[in-house]
Amino acid sequence: MFYRMRPLLAAALTTLALIVPSTSFAQTAPKSFVNQPTNPLLSGFHWRSIGPVGPGGRLDAIAVDPKNPSTYYLGFAVSGVLKTTNGGTTFESIFDDHASSIADIALAPSDPNIVYVATGEANNRQTTSYGDGLYKSTDAGKTFTKVGFADAQTLGRVIVHPRNPSTAWIAVGGHLYGPNAERGVFMTTDGGTTWTKTLYVDENTGATELAIDPSNPQNLWAAMYQRQRTAWGYVGGGAGSGIYQSTNGGRSWTKLASPGLPHGTMGRVALDVCRKKPGVIYAQIEVASDKEAPRRKRDKLRPQAEVAVRRRQIHRRLGSGARTTRPKRGHSCRTRISGHRISASCASIRMIARQSTSAALGRRSRPTAARRGRA
Repeated sequence: MFYRMRPLLAAALTTLALIVPSTSFAQTAPKSFVNQPTNPLLSGFHWRSIGPVGPGGRLDAIAVDPKNPSTYYLGFAVSGVLKTTNGGTTFESIFDDHASSIADIALAPSDPNIVYVATGEANNRQTTSYGDGLYKSTDAGKTFTKVGFADAQTLGRVIVHPRNPSTAWIAVGGHLYGPNAERGVFMTTDGGTTWTKTLYVDENTGATELAIDPSNPQNLWAAMYQRQRTAWGYVGGGAGSGIYQSTNGGRSWTKLASPGLPHGTMGRVALDVCRKKPGVIYAQIEVASDKEAPRRKRDKLRPQAEVAVRRRQIHRRLGSGARTTRPKRGHSCRTRISGHRISASCASIRMIARQSTSAALGRRSRPTAARRGRA
């Protein structure tokens, strides 16, 4: 009986073999590519996604694992946090259950599994998105726990001690549209369980930037920024703005008044420390010209120099054309600080400019004098 059924069984298997490949092929048919190249030499190439693109996709923070540079984190203004472990080939969204506005991301240099994410972008536009505090992960971003600053709205730079992951500092910007007391520089020595305010100016001045000496964590620098946005305009800069230094690990601070700092009313300040030579610090300072010496017309011919002075309005106009009543004319000063002291100034720039300009004018006048001599 079995031998009689063999032809029928073979026919059934043959029919099934003919059907299954056609069904499998229909399921795995390749999708059509967008913008496929027409050149035969490029037929094997196609576009692939390397990350998100869209409105609100501006990048506010990047944090790289110092022990494994192929792993890094991206923080977006309104799009959360993405993580890659293969150098950017693929990304994973790891912060979807929390505030999407990111101010900064910091990894503990001694333990990259410890990740701090500060929410509430440190920007001053009408479209600035608020955050709901500082988050911490101890498993490289798999889970996060809120560790403070729920009402700060905007946060700034986060720094973790190079050798002790339980010690960290954070710059808190505070409310954009009004005063509040939760501003300044805060410090923790127990991994974020408690925070101590160590630098505070007033209810309208927040901290935006922090920098640390990697060779000596007792030395830190902080940038304070007085600012307030209203429905009718924006006031950026004031007496509260400035650069502060700590020589005891951020427990107390002193406002810098080094030779070379601009004399005008300061606005926002950016800071960074040279990793190779920690004694060299760079500060980009937004400053008004209200207390600066007037610049003569010929100074506008100044050449490029190590310290550059750029004209800039620090009190920006709104799209409607409204302006604040603060001084409108200002400039930005990029200053190099050597040996923890500023070694060049805006005044020296003007002096260099005058000397160079005079030399240039002298070179122009020599041919004229020679022609007069021949005459």
